[in-house]
Amino acid sequence: MPCRKSSKCDVVAEGASNRWTFGDFVRQVYLPFYRRKWKGSTAVTNEDRVEHHLTCEFTERMLNSFTRDGLQSFLDQKATAGLSFSTIAHLRWDLSKSLTWLWPMVISKGIPLCCYSFRGRRTGLPEDD
Repeated sequence: MPCRKSSKCDVVAEGASNRWTFGDFVRQVYLPFYRRKWKGSTAVTNEDRVEHHLTCEFTERMLNSFTRDGLQSFLDQKATAGLSFSTIAHLRWDLSKSLTWLWPMVISKGIPLCCYSFRGRRTGLPEDD
């Protein structure tokens, strides 16, 4: 199993990225982490977008199989299919935050998620990008 519950924190990553599928990561790490930051209406919109455009496409794909060119091709295909600039930008943000920011920090040393924080609405600190 790729993660375990911790008495102090939400999730502790164990092992290499070849043990995680995108779907498991989104459900067990990404969404629980960001739900704390998002207000209710934002959570509903973001979760729907991630599920509809990303999780249904990549749910069984291993995290270590993603490449920059492959992700760009995916976004290009979505744009060609007629999605709005705004939706493409949000998908890019979702992929960027999940695969290039949050995931590497979690697996770097098996550090618990609670050791990572964000600034913003619920913390009283300036907003992150």
